[in-house]
Amino acid sequence: MVPFDIEVEGGEPTLHPDILTILQTLNKIDKCQKIQLITNIVKPLSFFEQLDKPEYNKLEIAPSYHPEYHKKDKYVKKLIQKLLQFREEQTFLMTNILKRNF
Repeated sequence: MVPFDIEVEGGEPTLHPDILTILQTLNKIDKCQKIQLITNIVKPLSFFEQLDKPEYNKLEIAPSYHPEYHKKDKYVKKLIQKLLQFREEQTFLMTNILKRNF
């Protein structure tokens, strides 16, 4: 089998009742080099703190921030900042930029 990367996305993948087991199972696959969890961060930070364990060492967290929906939402902005600090080396921020934002 050829080495591969995988993206886990949705809907919202963190709402799946077995998401932790799914991520652990993917992490155990030798040929799986990277697991990217694309999330709109609906779960609290405590959920993401569970992912800071060896059984998730291939995991990258990709919070997808949609400013057109969260312009006044301080909670979401604060959560993104904390999440980026939490696993700085394996977290990056994706955002949607709309023409009207310029």
